[in-house]
Amino acid sequence: IFAGPIILNRFEILVFLLILAGLIFFKNEKYLSSGMFMSAAILTKIYPFLFIPYLSYVTYRNKDGFKKTMELIAGYISGAAVVLFAYCIVLGANFYKILTDLSVHSIKPVHAESLWASILTIVHWGINGVHSIGGGLNGIYGIQEKFIYLPLWLFNYFWIIPVAMFYIFFYFKDSETENHSIDPLPMLIITSIFIAGSKIITAQYILWFALLFCLIKIPIDKLKEVENLVNLK
Repeated sequence: IFAGPIILNRFEILVFLLILAGLIFFKNEKYLSSGMFMSAAILTKIYPFLFIPYLSYVTYRNKDGFKKTMELIAGYISGAAVVLFAYCIVLGANFYKILTDLSVHSIKPVHAESLWASILTIVHWGINGVHSIGGGLNGIYGIQEKFIYLPLWLFNYFWIIPVAMFYIFFYFKDSETENHSIDPLPMLIITSIFIAGSKIITAQYILWFALLFCLIKIPIDKLKEVENLVNLK
């Protein structure tokens, strides 16, 4: 919260807190509540959707997995309904406008700070001997359209391919593991793949990784070693 006014601008901290609440309920096997908070996070900023297949997989692979997964899905639906009800009924927002605004990022250019922009610049320099030229459009400073050699929709959705490939790899690699619980490593990999393949990258995306520190388990013996060092000092 003390990270600054960005909480009221880009909503990263707000989404962070909603995801954290969802994970706390998840670890305590309160899947309905977990799903509701995760759904609220997704409707605030879409990227937490990346974790939904992973969380659903964890519930499904444990005892009474189907029942737990259905409870989690019911939470997703309920959370979305509550948020949309608050916006459309209580606050009077236009539901159709909300749906159409979901496509706003698809019309934005390839962001100058993205990996794609670096690749396009190198390719254009190699072909024509000059770097790609940037320009502002729809709130993003990126590569001008004439320097983009592939359809814009490809840059919008390319990340789906490597993320899906990771999920397939993870499923077969993890298929014999028992007693599933949340592991920060898959979530870190999924986040990294998405950012690497994303068309738009902004500075606040670094906060996405801060969430994973909350999931790291420190062994009790290591904590005791730290406590002993503190007592000695």
